[in-house]
Amino acid sequence: MTKQEWLEMWRLSGEEGERAWEEKQRMAERVGVAPMIAPDIQPYRATVTGELIGSRSAHREYLKRHDLVEVGNEKPTPRPLPDVKEGRREAIIETLRRHKVRGFA
Repeated sequence: MTKQEWLEMWRLSGEEGERAWEEKQRMAERVGVAPMIAPDIQPYRATVTGELIGSRSAHREYLKRHDLVEVGNEKPTPRPLPDVKEGRREAIIETLRRHKVRGFA
């Protein structure tokens, strides 16, 4: 990507654009300097067994062994949609009542 394309993509111009481009170039030069490695997790006491979990691999194994899922990593379950062909009006009214929309509660 050329400098001009990058500046247009980020909608930058003038001195601000020049400063941002120079910083981008400095960052690009530093990429190969050192690998970025995430540190291991801090040890913690397992809630189910009380054992000490001291690494990511032990954490993953613990979750798997006890059929647990981290908060935020759950798989969403799709909600059933109301039948739109028959009873569409009733389904909409029922939904509005469930959500306590003014005039339908």
